[in-house]
Amino acid sequence: MGAIFDIHNYKKCSKGKYITDSDKVTGSCLDLNQMKDNQLVILDFDVPHNTDKYNKEAYQQHIIRDLLPKDTPVLITAQGGVHAYVNRYNYPLKGNRLVASKKIPFQFFTVDVFAQIDKYKLSNGKPNGIKEIRVMLPDSIIRDDDYEQTQIEYRYQPAPPQFWEQNNLPSLWEIFNMWNIDLRQDDYVKEEEINQRVILTSIPMNEALINLGMKQHYYLYSKA
Repeated sequence: MGAIFDIHNYKKCSKGKYITDSDKVTGSCLDLNQMKDNQLVILDFDVPHNTDKYNKEAYQQHIIRDLLPKDTPVLITAQGGVHAYVNRYNYPLKGNRLVASKKIPFQFFTVDVFAQIDKYKLSNGKPNGIKEIRVMLPDSIIRDDDYEQTQIEYRYQPAPPQFWEQNNLPSLWEIFNMWNIDLRQDDYVKEEEINQRVILTSIPMNEALINLGMKQHYYLYSKA
């Protein structure tokens, strides 16, 4: 099983057992917990949806230019946020999802952190399935929760040129140092940071990142 999944009927997450042959594929998502490599982190900068286009673009440029290392791979989300792809380098995050952490005090947007930290569901102390950590991918189309009434579509922009060929993703350690924040586990031993950062490995975006044999999807749909 790979880490890329189709989404159906303009919904962000499609539940496999409810999918029928007549359902329409409207995009794809990446499940971080299905990846072989557990070092990818996606920083999700969430700009309020009611922000006007001018300010959304200004925030996007501020995030890319001032809050991330140069040449960080980024994708613009369907509703004007930013997904930044970075290397965890074993930074000891507390969980798979850190949503709108108050330790990341940006004024005009929030940051969610998605990573593969806790992979398996447990039942009676034993692994029982894999937890989902799904993030939308380019060229996907979604509708808001009230889509049956409003029919408003949101489209994820295509990936920038050479996005999938990028290697040597920036370090999460470096980014958090830039922001002057610490999201490590409470019981983390400071000396381990030195050991973890000595071994620097690259993550090829088109191989280890999304598992070997990834298919790139391109969707061209007319409005329903």
